[in-house]
Amino acid sequence: MFKEKSNAGHSRIFKQAITAALILAAMGGVVFSQSVKPGKDAGKPAESAKSAAVRPEDQIAAAWAKFYQGSLPEAEKLLEPLIKSPTEAIRVEATYLLGRCKLAAGLVSEDAVDDAKALAEAKRLWNSIASSTLNVNQRRQKIAQALELSIKESGLAQAHQILEDLLKDGYGSTSTPEAAIELARCCIAQSDEAGAIKALDFAISFATKLVLCQP
Repeated sequence: MFKEKSNAGHSRIFKQAITAALILAAMGGVVFSQSVKPGKDAGKPAESAKSAAVRPEDQIAAAWAKFYQGSLPEAEKLLEPLIKSPTEAIRVEATYLLGRCKLAAGLVSEDAVDDAKALAEAKRLWNSIASSTLNVNQRRQKIAQALELSIKESGLAQAHQILEDLLKDGYGSTSTPEAAIELARCCIAQSDEAGAIKALDFAISFATKLVLCQP
């Protein structure tokens, strides 16, 4: 959800941002589905094409795509039925992304009151899944912390460091390129064009490798 600016010098950044976001959204469901362990229905006949099209993993992948396209109400509509899923990985992923949607919607309005309300709602959602020990959730809790910090200019440096640290271990999930995209946002806010380009190059490269490594 990077907004295009008139400054021609930023055109490369925004083209990369769009590419990174689209790759992440497109492959989100593929990678996410690997985290869902076979349950009691494992071994049953495969779903029909119609039912397979509405799998929770597919809904979340579609919601990520809508999120990065800026279609926040549509993303929320896809996510809301999933936040009570009995499957932890699905429930946690949906709740986290719903929080991101709530925060983004408030920030788009550019109203301080809306910002505060959106942040409060996002934090409520993120706090509700904070106890989950899923590795990807623990990483995304750090992304959430960075998102909160980056709202104010005084928090940009700390947010930058949190996100940069998440890229160092090369953890194989969509949370890594997601962190890289947010790091690029921080760099832009800090007037660090070179840093933003580097972060987005990383996001594109890492996300592409994740896709290629899928069975």
